[in-house]
Amino acid sequence: MDLSCVRNAADNLMYAYANAYLPASTAALLASSSLVFSTLFGYFLVKNKLNAAMINVVVIKTAAMTVIALDLDSDRYGNITDRQYIMGFVWDILGSALYDLIFALFELVFVKLVGRRSLLPRWLGTCDGTVRDGGCHANGYRCGGCVMVAVKRRGRGTKK
Repeated sequence: MDLSCVRNAADNLMYAYANAYLPASTAALLASSSLVFSTLFGYFLVKNKLNAAMINVVVIKTAAMTVIALDLDSDRYGNITDRQYIMGFVWDILGSALYDLIFALFELVFVKLVGRRSLLPRWLGTCDGTVRDGGCHANGYRCGGCVMVAVKRRGRGTKK
């Protein structure tokens, strides 16, 4: 078993616990905190430059999470205790942090090995984001199958 499977399992388990105790709207807003973690890890680990848009994301998302945290009774289910709601909050934020830490480390390794910045780590990160929910092998087989069908049809001269 490789490390990416363990990371995916841990990340998905954190999100599952969060979704068990939080309403969908709150869980989605907290999961979007990954932009904050992506910015912070990129700045501190990879030494990316900050711009106004990045700082704006950090400020707005942090303010939104603070407002949600301070108003615990606004959208909570009736059978969820304070402790469960707070643990859902924590699991969701930790899941986002773990997810973006892995991508920042991947970009750092790429920069160290290649010696220059590229869009490849971000592109691969986007691919992993789609793979995380559907399974790496399923997406790979589907893409490979589409290419094989296209090549086969082109060879026969059909356009279906």
